[in-house]
Amino acid sequence: MPLDDVYIHFQYAREMAAGEPYVYNPGLPPTSGATSFLYPYMLAAGYLLGFQGLNLGLWAMLLGMVALACSTWLVYRLVLAFGAPGWLAVLAGILFAMSGPVSWHFMSGMETGWVILFTLGTLYSLIIYPHPLTPSPLHGEGGQMRARHVIVLASLLALIRPEGGILAALAMMALWTQVRKVGAGTRYISSLLIPILAIGVQPLVNLLLTGSAVASGNAAKSVFGVIPFAWGVVIGRILDQWRQLWTELLTGSSPREGLYIAPLMLVVAGIGIIRLLWERRWRAVGLVLIGWLAIGTLAVSTLDTAFWHFKRYQMPFIALLFPLAGWGLVGIWDFAWGSAETAKKMGSTPSGLYRIYTVLTTVFRDPITDIYVRRERADLPNLGVVILRGGMICGSVFAFVVAVSTAVQFLHHYALNVDYIYQQPLQMARWLEANTPPDAVIAVHDVGMIRYLGGRTTLDIVGLTTPGAADYWRNGPGSVAEFLIQQRPDYIASYGHGHGFGLGMLADTSLYGAPLASFPVDLDDRYNVALAADFQGIYQPEWVKIFDNRLMYQGNVSHYRDGLLQDGYLSDYVNVGNINSERVANYGWPNENDFHGFSSEVHEFDYMGACIAVIRPCSVIDGGRSIDKEETFTMNTTPGEDAILITRIHPFQPGSFDVYADDYLVGTRIISAIPGTWLEIMTLISSKFIASEKTHFRIVPHISDGYYMPYYHWLMQGTYQTEQAPREKLTEFQDRAIVVISASIDYRPDNHNQVIIFVEWYTDGSAQGDYKVFVHMLDDSDQIVAQSDVYPGNGTLPPGNWLPGVLRDTIMVDLGQTPPGKYHVAIGLYDPYTFERLPPAGGDDRNRFFIGDVEIE
Repeated sequence: MPLDDVYIHFQYAREMAAGEPYVYNPGLPPTSGATSFLYPYMLAAGYLLGFQGLNLGLWAMLLGMVALACSTWLVYRLVLAFGAPGWLAVLAGILFAMSGPVSWHFMSGMETGWVILFTLGTLYSLIIYPHPLTPSPLHGEGGQMRARHVIVLASLLALIRPEGGILAALAMMALWTQVRKVGAGTRYISSLLIPILAIGVQPLVNLLLTGSAVASGNAAKSVFGVIPFAWGVVIGRILDQWRQLWTELLTGSSPREGLYIAPLMLVVAGIGIIRLLWERRWRAVGLVLIGWLAIGTLAVSTLDTAFWHFKRYQMPFIALLFPLAGWGLVGIWDFAWGSAETAKKMGSTPSGLYRIYTVLTTVFRDPITDIYVRRERADLPNLGVVILRGGMICGSVFAFVVAVSTAVQFLHHYALNVDYIYQQPLQMARWLEANTPPDAVIAVHDVGMIRYLGGRTTLDIVGLTTPGAADYWRNGPGSVAEFLIQQRPDYIASYGHGHGFGLGMLADTSLYGAPLASFPVDLDDRYNVALAADFQGIYQPEWVKIFDNRLMYQGNVSHYRDGLLQDGYLSDYVNVGNINSERVANYGWPNENDFHGFSSEVHEFDYMGACIAVIRPCSVIDGGRSIDKEETFTMNTTPGEDAILITRIHPFQPGSFDVYADDYLVGTRIISAIPGTWLEIMTLISSKFIASEKTHFRIVPHISDGYYMPYYHWLMQGTYQTEQAPREKLTEFQDRAIVVISASIDYRPDNHNQVIIFVEWYTDGSAQGDYKVFVHMLDDSDQIVAQSDVYPGNGTLPPGNWLPGVLRDTIMVDLGQTPPGKYHVAIGLYDPYTFERLPPAGGDDRNRFFIGDVEIE
């Protein structure tokens, strides 16, 4: 079949046939990934009849053929019902059946063809229902039977697709206005509630079986799931899609795929609706159609997928244009030249130009003009008929040519997308079946074919068939990574680079690694609706080699956490990007400006310096967010105890952020620009600000033209031991806010050609700024022969982030090509962006402080 989504229905159908309705993975709880309530049951019948494996596609095509034949007949009957000549009704049916997009969707294996059939059936049954003004009694057997047709078809429409419930409800409203006028009984009127109740069947079943009334498929596709949510953005996207939808209906073409239907067919169809509104007996039907087209297309516009799969969700509206255009042609004929005889044939009264012509010949009557007008009156009808017939013939030929061209075009599209499914999902399913253990869990993006034929338990990355996964998917690649880390699947079968929703970011981490098997495809992007990218691979994450992102790894953290925080323990944490963790913490991240990019990102970075308990640098995979306004969350706390809030960030751009605890400003932290690394920043919170068992934190960043990027928060609690200020010092900066207690030089010829500087810093907590340390080795002419420029704390602690107490620092100076000799060693602090140096006490005129000499051998 040309769509992987078909096989989602197939898998649900197979489990229904096995007696496990709504189960997608055998042995796991039911899910609501099938957005059509009725269609999987129809497929399950075929499975029970022996259409199994790929042969279930034959049953799906057979169902599509039946729906197409019935829909074609309904188009013919609908056009004929409004007095159109037989040839026009036949032509409308032929054009409908031959139209490429129409036939494509009936043969796609999805429920779309049956949505079209029930839409046309509901409309037809509503039209042939006896009007209260006709002699046929409403309560007669014939009237009741026809009313049942409306109710049954409207109920089926509500069950086949959720948006079908809109037309079902409108049809019942129109029917109610008719039966109310003829005094039908309460029992009869109450039967009109059946389609309304049918609308609630699928949400009720979902609620009972899965605990959520919202289908997971809708959660994954709805514009209302946009992250971060903003009403202006949501409404803007819906209106943009609605405008685009109607623009393409008017022109008959799509900028991407090209021609769908004859241009201006919508205009002719609109004339058909106007004709319905003009006639009193059809006015209710006209209002129903207007409501269905307006509200229904607006409902479709709330989907991210509104234009996917060759307008799959728009097809019921496109299909309606065929009978409506037939009615419009009849209306044009009637208006352009109406006579008593033609009006009788058309099922209407004389109107249009004929009426105008009659008025003119009555008003302007005199001996001269009477002869002229009578002569013109005798000739013009024949001429008008010829012109109109000629125009209708030309229009019919044009519409036929368009239908034939789209049929050829979409036949090519069909074959193309079937080939894509064959080359990627089918081959991936076969590979997994042959090369993985039967109990393996596979994380998958396109989950249909791989689950149906692969025979392995699947973890649906998008969230159509895995409960809760849609929330992670909507939150971007960072949250998807958190979901995978949380679930730890055995294999990943998915897209990477080239996919438009950020899976390339996952492919850049060890979550993917090198592919075990590769499945490339040469895509034609204009006509590809089967796949999301031109490459998929199967990967096996090595979880034992992937560092746990829940732990703190930055070396200097242990100095404060384990050294100065006595009896310290982890009070709470927030894993940013992990939806479950964010919900527990009531996490919020409102942004000031319109957000562009992914709602979350994932990276695999090293830490500056050595990891805690690890000699070598460690690489951690973590997901996080990008924020320009503020970040809020709530943590469990023990009242009356000190706390250290530790925040893991990606320091992509320089800046700072203010930390508030229950609306009290407790500190301002510095973000040093160290892109491509993890940085853990600590904020000391005095016990006086921890007054309850729940503390609300707010972090307000200050970054010019950029984002603050948090990935994790830990809250450590205990008693913070403030060290006393040293009695002796070497030098100081910022009026004793930064104190150098001691600085020593360690040089050993066998020490890998390096000089090691040991520095002891002290602050009472008032140190400020984003400053680096420079170490210069100078010759006698004051020329620099070797140097080091690094942030204190092994490259991780600008003074503005120091906590009160002593910080012991080790700075390496690479001697490189430094010749032997005696050199003077100076240290200092400078701003890495302006290069302005802080003046040290006892320093020279260049704001350097000399700590001694070193003899290089």
